[in-house]
Amino acid sequence: MNISRYGKYLVPAVLALSACSSLPRPDKLSKPAYLDAIVYHNETLGEYYELVPSFKIVLPRTAPERLAYLESQVAEFNRMKLMKYSGYGADQTVLTNDVKAMEAELARNGRTTKVVPEQLTISAKYVSGKTPKVTIKATPDILDENGGLHFSLTDYSDKEILKKLEALPPVKPAPGPEASGPKTPIREADAIRSYLQKRFGKIFKVKRSATVVGGNGKPVAGVDVELTFFPESARIVFDGTVRNLSGSSIWATYYLPQLTYHKGRDWFTFTAKQFGEGMTEKDRKQYFIQPGAEKSFQFTTDRELQVLVYDAVQNRIASKNAFSSKEEDDLLKLEIIEKYMNKSPAVLLEIFPERVICADCGVKLY
Repeated sequence: MNISRYGKYLVPAVLALSACSSLPRPDKLSKPAYLDAIVYHNETLGEYYELVPSFKIVLPRTAPERLAYLESQVAEFNRMKLMKYSGYGADQTVLTNDVKAMEAELARNGRTTKVVPEQLTISAKYVSGKTPKVTIKATPDILDENGGLHFSLTDYSDKEILKKLEALPPVKPAPGPEASGPKTPIREADAIRSYLQKRFGKIFKVKRSATVVGGNGKPVAGVDVELTFFPESARIVFDGTVRNLSGSSIWATYYLPQLTYHKGRDWFTFTAKQFGEGMTEKDRKQYFIQPGAEKSFQFTTDRELQVLVYDAVQNRIASKNAFSSKEEDDLLKLEIIEKYMNKSPAVLLEIFPERVICADCGVKLY
C-alpha cells in the first residue's frame, strides 16, 4: 500500500491518540489503603494520577525536631504526578538526616544519632490489566502494608570532639525552682519555659498531616499543618492547608487542627475559636471549598486556654475559658507544650470531624 506524503505523520498521531485513552477513575483502581489517587486532565499531557500517600514514620524515640525533619522530607512525595508518558512511574529520593542538626549536635556533645537508612527512594507505578492498580515501594525495603516507614537509629560520634569535651571541668547544675521558694503558677511556668528553651530553643517547629475519612471509608479532607511554638509567651501558631478530597464542597474551617490535653476528667485545648470569630462574612465564604480545591489557614492560639464541654443535646463540643487567672492559664499552656513535645499520650494534635469529645477519638495528625 502506498503511503501519501502525510501518511508518515498519520500513524504516530493515531497511536498518540490511543495512548491518551482515559485512565481508570480512582474508585476503579486497586491501590494501597494509605494512598489517595486523583485523576486530572491537561490538554497537552493527557490524564495523569496525582498521588497523595499518607505515610506514617515509625522511628524509635528521638528528638521531635529530628522526626519533624524526616516527616517533612518524606512528605515531599505527596502530590507526585503519575503520568502516562513517564512509563507510568514516579519516584522521589530523600535524605533522611538533617546534616546541619547533626553537625550542631556533634559540636555540642561530640556524638549524635543517625537515621537509618540515610537515603530513601519511594517509587510508584501504574500496573495495567484486568484490575489496574498503583503500587508503591521503598528502597531499601522498609515500607509495610499499612504505609508505615520503619526507620532505625544508630549512634555516631566524633572522637576528637568527644575527647575535648570530656577534658572540660563539670558544670554545676543551677538550683532548681524549689530552692527559690514555694511553688506558685509563676514559678512552675518559669521552670517549664526554661526547660523548653534549653532543649528546643526560643522558637521551634513541628510539621504534621492526616487524612480525614468519612463514614463510607472514603477520604473527605487532607490536612497539613506546621506548628510554631513560642515558649516565652506560651503561644502556638498553626499554619497549614485543608484539601478537599471528597466529591462535594466542604467547609475547610471544620477541619482545623487543635492541640487537646486530657487531664483527669477535663479536656483543655488550643482552639481556632478566636480565628473563626474574627472572620468577616467574605472571609468565611472563602473557606467553603470545591472538590479538589484547597485552602490555607494561619491562626494563633486564643488569648485564654479553653476547656471543652460536651453538649449532649447538640452532639458537639462547646468551649469556654479555662481560667480566670493569666498565671494559671500560662502554666497549663506551657505544660501542654512540654507534654506534646515529649510525646505524652495525654496531649494530641487532632481534629474532630464528628465533634465528639474525647482525646484520641478524633483524627490524629502524624
